[in-house]
Amino acid sequence: MNSLTENDIRRIKPEIFKCLQNAAQHLSLMLEKDIQVMEPEVTTFDVKRIPYIFGGSQKVVSGIYVGYHGENLPQGNMISYDGHLLLTFNLESAFELAAILMEGLQVPIGSVNGMTESVFSEIGNVFGTSFITAMANYIGVRVMPSVPVVINYRSTSILKYLLGKMKRKEGRVLLIQTQIIADEISVEGKFLLIPEDYDSLISITNNP
Repeated sequence: MNSLTENDIRRIKPEIFKCLQNAAQHLSLMLEKDIQVMEPEVTTFDVKRIPYIFGGSQKVVSGIYVGYHGENLPQGNMISYDGHLLLTFNLESAFELAAILMEGLQVPIGSVNGMTESVFSEIGNVFGTSFITAMANYIGVRVMPSVPVVINYRSTSILKYLLGKMKRKEGRVLLIQTQIIADEISVEGKFLLIPEDYDSLISITNNP
């Protein structure tokens, strides 16, 4: 299945929030900082409209991509547990977040250096993989996340990048919008969750 109903979204939203909180907790432990996430807004939209959520085709967006693959699935399973997660921030928010996590070092707005890329990669490695692992635990399956990839592209290039990773080239994308709060500074994050089969997400509500 390539989409979710409004009722499906209402059912999975509390579980998505728990997964975000789990990811924030793991990031807090690694950084020895208090990292919080606000309750998210969760919606879906057509994958081809990805550039529009970032404000147009030429908008530059910083992101961390993590793919995931279901493993050791039960015999006779007909649901794909493969998918994609993209954590995105507008460029200003991305550098603000990097500065917070690097103890307030001055980070140049408008350019990406090795230090900030390393920070973004660690966010993906901890926050992204923790989110995916928590989601898999709620569903009751095992998934293996990929190595996180830092991307700083125009939004049209992000669409091409994701389509290149996806097995299906159409359907709906789950948009999770939240605020990440660190040191009393709030940074908006737009996270794209793209399961290859949305039945994998619906099953998140079937487990205690």
